[in-house]
Amino acid sequence: MYAGFTRTPAISEVRLADSTVALRITFDTPTDRAGVPLNGSCSNILDVTTLAALGSRSLPLCAWDNATSLRVTLGGAPTIALGG
Repeated sequence: MYAGFTRTPAISEVRLADSTVALRITFDTPTDRAGVPLNGSCSNILDVTTLAALGSRSLPLCAWDNATSLRVTLGGAPTIALGG
């Protein structure tokens, strides 16, 4: 648990961004942005399995829009599937 947080933020929604080459991940409460810079590598935010699904030929890139919204630009040859 992080200082100032009463519980760990949870993912509330994952959607394709308007460009369809990025995902927008929304959290249910503000995060500390994983304690990482505002944009760059996703390796400090997402696990290895998720990273591989988001792009195997080139790495995905992460950018925080704000404390509750993370934009993930897909890497090359992503295999992730969205849907219910």
